[in-house]
Amino acid sequence: MKEKYKALICFLIFCIVVGIVNTVSYSKTKKEKSKQVDIKVVSEEKPLCEVQGHIFRLNNFSQRKFIFVGDSYGVGVNGDGHSWVTYLTEFWGLKKNEDYFENCVSGSAFYDRHLKEDFDKESKLCWTKIIKDLDSKVKDKDAITDIVFAGGYNESVDYISETKRRIIKIREYCEKTYPNARLWIVPIGWSGKKEKQEALLKIYSEAYKKAEGYTYVDNAYVKLEKENGFSNDGVHPNSTGYRSIAAKMAGLLCDEPQKCIASVSCVNCDVKYGDIHKNVHTCGTKTVGKKNPTCTEKGKSGDVYCAGCNKLLSKSTEISAFGHTFENKLSGKCSRCGKVRYDGTVEIDEKEYTYKKGVLVKSPEDSEIIATEQ
Repeated sequence: MKEKYKALICFLIFCIVVGIVNTVSYSKTKKEKSKQVDIKVVSEEKPLCEVQGHIFRLNNFSQRKFIFVGDSYGVGVNGDGHSWVTYLTEFWGLKKNEDYFENCVSGSAFYDRHLKEDFDKESKLCWTKIIKDLDSKVKDKDAITDIVFAGGYNESVDYISETKRRIIKIREYCEKTYPNARLWIVPIGWSGKKEKQEALLKIYSEAYKKAEGYTYVDNAYVKLEKENGFSNDGVHPNSTGYRSIAAKMAGLLCDEPQKCIASVSCVNCDVKYGDIHKNVHTCGTKTVGKKNPTCTEKGKSGDVYCAGCNKLLSKSTEISAFGHTFENKLSGKCSRCGKVRYDGTVEIDEKEYTYKKGVLVKSPEDSEIIATEQ
């Protein structure tokens, strides 16, 4: 009996020892595998820019604080998560709610056209209300240096006089609330339809451009239909269009000499903005080799370069000669250059006229000399 217990005890001890050995071995193997996985992850770690994207900084605007007010262009409808505001602040390296504040609402404008002639009312689509909604966000109002009102598409040509009144009302409010701010008025709304274009240009010229107390940024809108910048709805820009608007505004809103965004490198690598976005420039353009056409000689549009990085943006094209212009058919001289066209007998409107060095000397009604040099 004692032998049986002794054998049983030995068996139990054996099992315990084997169990301990296996546990230690498994733990060691697991640690080694874990270490191998860690090494593998580290060896396949992606570059920082592949993880978080490239970061570009155009200028140091440490002394400027912005407020942006706008419409759906500022919201970024159909822009794949971007608007002109996001691109512009990216170019300038501004941080939201620190370096800039924005309140952009789709369908908004200086005056909400849906109010029609209820001019004493104010809606959530009026910039007079939208600028006031930022009061609680902007703590240090004296620090704001620039307030940019950018839009225009939602203005109505039928209420230009009310748009003018609202522009004045906003100016008076901003002068009291943001005493150190420069006010900008920037037309960026555009359309591929001629009728809408004409209405927008009328609003811009009669209301925006004549706004006292604002810096008017002329030609800030981009003719998006020529740059494939419209989204499928034909109203809002696509990401290319928003980027083009922002690039143009970046140069127009900056009074100081700046570097073109195309030549700026990512803060974390050597990739330049222009390597990714081929046709985005922020310093305006300069034209070289332009030649105006004459009546008889062709002209040239000139090569267009970025004024900041000197990249050739478009090659010169040929402009046809005007040709002579004869406002008075009976005159033998070009009204543009004064050169003689007729010398001899010519037929005009099925009637014969005789000229000598551009001077009419005979007409169908009179065989005598009837005119001296004209």
